[in-house]
Amino acid sequence: MSQDSSLNSMAGGAMFTGAVSAFPSHASSPRPVQTVADFERIATAALSVDANERSQAEALLLQFQQHSVESLDFCLAVLEQSRDPATLSVAVIVLRNGAIAQWGRRQLAYEASVKANSGSGDTLRNDELRAPLLEFESKVVFLIQGMLRLLQAHAVLQDTNSVQATDYRVCDRQMTYALAVLLKKALASGTRETRDALLQMLLNLLEEMRTLLIPAGTVPASQRPHLQEGASILEAVETGKPSPHVSNFVLCLSVLMSVSREVGSSDLSLLQLTTQQHIDCKKQFEREILLPLVDLDLSLLNLLLKKCSSLDAQAFAPPEARKQRDSLLASVVGILELLMDWNFGQVLLRFVTTSDVSFAPTAEWLPVFFPSSASPSPGFRLESLVFPPGPEQERPNLFALILDLYRHLSARRNDDPALFKVGRLILMRLTRFRAHRMVGALFGPGAGSAPSSVGAVVPTLAANLAAARGDAKAAAPGAPPLLPRSYSGPIGRNRKQQVTEFVYIPLLNVLLDLFEQSPFLNSPLCGKGVNAAIATANATVSIAESPLELSEDDSENIAEIQDLCLALHNLAECNEAVPEYLMDGTATKALPLFVRVATALMSVILRSDLHEDQSHASGEYEEGVEAAVGSLEVFLQSWSLWTDKLQQQVLQQDKPAPSQAHQGQEGNVPAVAGIKQRHWWTAFQQSMQFVFNVFVGQALPICCHRDTDVSCPSADSKGTHASCPARNLLGGAGGSPLDDFLRCFAMVGRTLLSASLMQTCQKLVFLKEQLTAFRREQASAQTESAWTSSAGAHLLAQQRRGEQILDELNFTLQLIQQLVAVPSSGEGKGQRLTAPIQVLRDEETQRQVIQVSSQVFSLLQEEVNLLKEQQVRTFPSHFIGVSSTVLESGVNILSAISAAYLLRSRFNQPMLADFILPEKGQEAMNIIVQIVAEVLHLLPHEESLTLSCTRTLQILSSVSSPTVAYLWESPAFQSLFSASVESCASLLPSAPAPASAGLKQSAQNDDRPPASFSSFTSARRRLPPLQQLTQRTIRRLYSSFSASTAMNEHLWGLAKMHVAEQTLERSGTLLATEVVVSRQQSLFIKCEPLKANLRHLASNPADTHPLVFHALGNSLSMAIGLLDGCSSQGIGAWIAWFRDALDAVFMIANKYLQYPHILHNALKFFLQLIKRGYSCFDQTAAVSLFTQYKALTQQIGV
Repeated sequence: MSQDSSLNSMAGGAMFTGAVSAFPSHASSPRPVQTVADFERIATAALSVDANERSQAEALLLQFQQHSVESLDFCLAVLEQSRDPATLSVAVIVLRNGAIAQWGRRQLAYEASVKANSGSGDTLRNDELRAPLLEFESKVVFLIQGMLRLLQAHAVLQDTNSVQATDYRVCDRQMTYALAVLLKKALASGTRETRDALLQMLLNLLEEMRTLLIPAGTVPASQRPHLQEGASILEAVETGKPSPHVSNFVLCLSVLMSVSREVGSSDLSLLQLTTQQHIDCKKQFEREILLPLVDLDLSLLNLLLKKCSSLDAQAFAPPEARKQRDSLLASVVGILELLMDWNFGQVLLRFVTTSDVSFAPTAEWLPVFFPSSASPSPGFRLESLVFPPGPEQERPNLFALILDLYRHLSARRNDDPALFKVGRLILMRLTRFRAHRMVGALFGPGAGSAPSSVGAVVPTLAANLAAARGDAKAAAPGAPPLLPRSYSGPIGRNRKQQVTEFVYIPLLNVLLDLFEQSPFLNSPLCGKGVNAAIATANATVSIAESPLELSEDDSENIAEIQDLCLALHNLAECNEAVPEYLMDGTATKALPLFVRVATALMSVILRSDLHEDQSHASGEYEEGVEAAVGSLEVFLQSWSLWTDKLQQQVLQQDKPAPSQAHQGQEGNVPAVAGIKQRHWWTAFQQSMQFVFNVFVGQALPICCHRDTDVSCPSADSKGTHASCPARNLLGGAGGSPLDDFLRCFAMVGRTLLSASLMQTCQKLVFLKEQLTAFRREQASAQTESAWTSSAGAHLLAQQRRGEQILDELNFTLQLIQQLVAVPSSGEGKGQRLTAPIQVLRDEETQRQVIQVSSQVFSLLQEEVNLLKEQQVRTFPSHFIGVSSTVLESGVNILSAISAAYLLRSRFNQPMLADFILPEKGQEAMNIIVQIVAEVLHLLPHEESLTLSCTRTLQILSSVSSPTVAYLWESPAFQSLFSASVESCASLLPSAPAPASAGLKQSAQNDDRPPASFSSFTSARRRLPPLQQLTQRTIRRLYSSFSASTAMNEHLWGLAKMHVAEQTLERSGTLLATEVVVSRQQSLFIKCEPLKANLRHLASNPADTHPLVFHALGNSLSMAIGLLDGCSSQGIGAWIAWFRDALDAVFMIANKYLQYPHILHNALKFFLQLIKRGYSCFDQTAAVSLFTQYKALTQQIGV
């Protein structure tokens, strides 16, 4: 058992049982530990493997730590005298837990006493009550100072006796943590005297660190009496010689880092702190300790990076000096890691991680992170003590420092991989930097234009910050009022331009430099094909010229590029960083890198897949490829965010200009060049299109790594997603992983939508031709032996090739769906689907939409014809038939077209006449319904496919869609409706067949519903096609039948055409009402077999025949579907028609109470009926309905 797990439990007051004669009993000794030897013996037992001995020792230690304040002094004495590592660790834990427990009791006692004495007003009495608490807190201060002295003594041993220092390592770690915990407790809930004393102690530590750093000549001897002789740390770094002060400096840095981490922690239960105490303590600590600590740390980092690089180049520094520099660098990086996890002015719940929160420092941090813009006097910076006057005395900003640090750690990645990993995490966290709380300090409270130079605001800002710290001398006379320290509101666009140019362009440049210098892009991983394709700007040049076997170094390089992609995504999510201003400053470097990184990642994935086909993949290979796929997805998500924002700006600027009067109000605003007029826009479009063309032309197979569920547009226009199932992924918009992956490419492709549609259409035609030729070759095989001979390997390769064609065809169809329709609320979690604005504003894009839709219709019709042919003709066993996945993706495109285009004449686009005008739109709708109906007849057992088909019908019959007015008149829809009703009429079996009788007997013996048996699945295939549909599919199908009779505004004009021969002039509304009534009556008449089935099932005794169960489930699903599809205006007519069958449903529910699936459907029906149509019943019928429903629920114990 570890020390922490075995001893930390004592803090909670746990009781232990058991007795061992070696230890004194609790009753025989008032204090169980008398000497250091006793403590060592008990500590050894507390870590014993014997459970009884361990529990007894823990009980003794628990009693000891709660005994009195003398136990704390005793533990400190143990720390000073003992040399046993285990004893030292136990002593630290007992001291920490005992101090916190006794401190908490005294604080509670003092609060209770003050509350009881609150009305007396006796000041002397209050001081008397406060005295015990002050006395104990002075003891705590003494303990903290004692532990700090011990840590400093142990630090000296690292230079004088490294073996003994190793023995203290675990104890020092425990002591540092105990010191941090006690300090946080004191700073948060201690008395004012205690807080002042400990804050001064921490400030003294900071001053001591500064003294250890700077050369001796710059500090009077009177301020260095306690320091050893020898070179200071900066002198040692300068000369490449060791310094005796490094270990002490690293200790001070470690202590302050541990205290800072504990102060920033939101775990308050152990210290018994309130949230307000935590907030106040954190604010004060951040302002007085953390800010100067980080300032010193960044200056030291700057010096280390400059001096270490030169010394490493000369390679003459002794090993001890190199070791000290490495130790210093690791400590400095540790402070940076702590800084990146610090939550500035934010209080987080324990389950919220720092990676979910932005890195948003307040204005006080501006001189630290951007010293060139608001630096205090150079005399206070370390750089001024080392470098001669000049530019070198100016410390780089935070971004430049992190870039130099990353480069340095990357060059030493093999020597210290753990530190390099920390550097990558720091970089990713840095890209969550948000400047909105610094805006007021950077650019002033006004909303004026950006300053000509950042230095123009330096004097005012420096003076204000100095005044904020109470430095009257530093504040310039006549300075304006203090600028706001923090601002968290929205930022105007002019401010965003200023912030983007000052903050985010430098940050993006840092990332671009790291991408450009990354080993991934500068290694053979990219392949010659990538360089050739980019050099010739030819997307058809193969980027997968040879297989690639990933090595361990390759996987590490891919992991690094993945971290860089995640960092880029963090920056792309920043709303303050305006994309057009980012491109203004970085397009020359960013666009070539976008093309290179995206193409290289696609090449690595494709070449690795080639290697997988030739050999079995190992775990390392799979991990490397998945990292590459994830990197590509996150990288594209970053650029797709920028691309979408730029497209929105372009479309906004393409709108008609505002009125002259409005322009007069904005006359003082300077004209800003539009996106299309910027120098980089053409290159931006070409870069996006090149990557899209490479993906469509060569890299579609990489989608296999994200292939799960097929997306499908939603039939419900409110509150539902445009794809299913819903998932929450990084940067995703809902949907399957493949949806999110393809959405990134679709958003990139919409930069030039017409060209992207043309490229995708050509790929679709090419794959169709390939698939047709491949099937023709397979069908021409004369005998079965031709496919099972010794050429099996060749046939297997051919089989794989056919499956790959189907996969690419499926991915192409899903990409087309993403291109031709978008959620109307943007790329977020979509509501309705609509046509992209680019389609409505460009005739060439409209032509491409019509062309690609025609190809999809043609493909689906060919697949349906092949399905019909397969039913009457025998094909070879290896024949690549129709893929239900491909059909489902095609049907989803029909759904998208139905939702976004069909009969939407308001578009007023001549090129879309085949879709939007009633005359031709009805033809397209009839083709869609015809394809859907044939798929339902041919593949009724494919539930996912049939659900997509019925979802298309639901979209067509949606009340908010203009198609609902015309759907009823579609011949294909009427044929499907009639066929479905005929299938309903033949649901009930006339007499059980022998096989079914056997199933029935088996079910009776097993006492289970036979409809749930797997054996019924094969028997179900022998039923008529529409009877094979699942109950869920049937509900949606009948819901679309019922919804197609609803009232719709588009029905008015259609009704006038239908009754043009009328003699009386009437409004379109009255005529539409007549049409709706006529359609409802026709629906009710055709659905009479459903009521007959329900009455028949209710009148006959309960039967467990499989087909009876099947008929029960289907009939109830039909009734639920008809009810769900009814509009609010038509629910009364539906209830009037179905009222005489309600008793039959109640009788069925009562007969089949023991079968949950039947009872569930019946209860669902009644709940929907009560919810939607209860007001349509008269009082007598309503009371009867509610009484029967209540009696039914009572029988099942609800």
